[in-house]
Amino acid sequence: MKLNKHKSKELAQKIVYYLIIIFGFIFRKLNYATTVQLAAWLGDLFFNVVKIRRQLVLQNLAMVFPARREKEIRQLARQVYRNQAENLLDMLRLSSKKTSEDASKLLTID
Repeated sequence: MKLNKHKSKELAQKIVYYLIIIFGFIFRKLNYATTVQLAAWLGDLFFNVVKIRRQLVLQNLAMVFPARREKEIRQLARQVYRNQAENLLDMLRLSSKKTSEDASKLLTID
């Protein structure tokens, strides 16, 4: 049985949806410190292994910070990936917050 393009795209979207639901449930059980550590690990994984848009990120950072050395640009790029992973995990955890007091626990003000 051969799936047509539309059916295969629809199936892929359903799989992604259910993965988000499952991972959201898991991440809501983690405390904030664990979430930050996991986000750093995921960010490093995507930066070093998966490499999605890594070259584009490096090029954009080099344009924005022309005086920075290549090593500094790579460190900034790695941090971008870590921050994006942390944002994603925070969004997945957000649905467990029912009151403004729950939501305020997500914030840290320096």
